[in-house]
Amino acid sequence: GTLHWVSIKHAVKAEVRDYDRLFMDEAPDSHEDKDFMEFINPESLKLVTAFVEPSLKEAKNGDRFQFQRIGYFNVDKDATPNQLIFNKTVGLRDSWEKQKPAQNTNQSSSKPQQNQPQRKAIDVIQQLGKKYTNLPDAKQQKVKSEIQELAKNVSYDELQPLFNTATKKTGTRIAVMITLGVLFKKGLQSNTDTDTFISNALEDKEVLLVNEAKNIS
Repeated sequence: GTLHWVSIKHAVKAEVRDYDRLFMDEAPDSHEDKDFMEFINPESLKLVTAFVEPSLKEAKNGDRFQFQRIGYFNVDKDATPNQLIFNKTVGLRDSWEKQKPAQNTNQSSSKPQQNQPQRKAIDVIQQLGKKYTNLPDAKQQKVKSEIQELAKNVSYDELQPLFNTATKKTGTRIAVMITLGVLFKKGLQSNTDTDTFISNALEDKEVLLVNEAKNIS
């Protein structure tokens, strides 16, 4: 096609709302250890000041236009001849596939994947703890079992600094308490730090934390 340049001398300003995907993940609610809100796309809406043909001042609510190399836009219901507003409805190309790694169907020529560094068990436990208090009972039991399994690979030196976790981070403190219980079962002897951590938890207003503290005290 032929590109058409707009004369800046005669063009009129318009607000263009360029919409993209609301989430950066195809299935934001499929991650058990993360809140779907963590995948919000900060670039899902871009407000752009554009210059368009003067004839578009006559456009009516719902009228559709193609803007060069960007996509299709319709006139917003709040637009006026003196305040043109256009909303993106369809892009000219889909960039989603660019974000996905290309799949090689030729197994014989595929390159072996490089080993990714494995996250430490204590880091995963902290992540699981963040949302613990917001989970339904059945999900809490499942996550608790995961924490207990991960705790088998945690040392006391890794866990001890988390005894000072901020009071408001209740979920993390619960995860730490569950982990401490596993270490006790493995033979860890109580000390001043563990006793203080448990004692503070027993006085907390969060019932879940109190119950976990009672289980190991």
